[in-house]
Amino acid sequence: MSFAFGEKVTQMPVFRVAEPAELAAMLRDEALMRTFERLSAQSVDLERWLNRPDTFSYFMHSLGSAVARTLAGQDPGVLAVYAYEPSPDACDETMQADAELHLIVRVVNSTSGLEAFVAELDRALIDALKAWPLSRFAQRTSVLDVSLISEDDIRFDSGRANLLSAVFSPPLPLWRPDA
Repeated sequence: MSFAFGEKVTQMPVFRVAEPAELAAMLRDEALMRTFERLSAQSVDLERWLNRPDTFSYFMHSLGSAVARTLAGQDPGVLAVYAYEPSPDACDETMQADAELHLIVRVVNSTSGLEAFVAELDRALIDALKAWPLSRFAQRTSVLDVSLISEDDIRFDSGRANLLSAVFSPPLPLWRPDA
C-alpha cells in the first residue's frame, strides 16, 4: 500500500464526532499525516515505513495527541492528558515500540460517560488500525490503556497518579487547556 501527502497541517482541531468508526478513522489518518509531515516522507510503502521503530513511535505519539484532544473535547471535566511508558522489562532485548497508548487523563471527576466513551473509542480505533496492513495490530483487541485520575487520586498519590510526580521518566503532557 502506498501513501503520499502534499498539504501541510497548520492547526489541529479538537474532535467531536458522533460516529466512533468515523472518528477513529479521522484520528488514525491525522496521526499518519503528522508523521508524514514530521519525517518529511513523500511516498512510501506504508507497512514497511510504519514498521520502522522511529516512524512507528512518532505515529503512536501523534495518535496519542489526537486522542487526547478528542477526550478533552468530549468531556469538559478533562483537565489534562499525559502519555507514559510502562517500565521496560530489563529482560526484553527487542525494545520494540509499544502498540498501545498508555494515557493518564486528569479529570475533575471520573464519570461513567467518559469511561464508556473511552471504551467505544478504543474498539473503533483498533478496528481502524486493523484496516491497515500492519501485523502489530492484527491480533490486538485494544490500543488504549487509559487511566482516569481525579484530584483526590493525585492528593493521595494513588494508582497511576503517582506517575505525575515521577522524577525519572515522568509522563509527557499531550493536552492541557493552556497549551
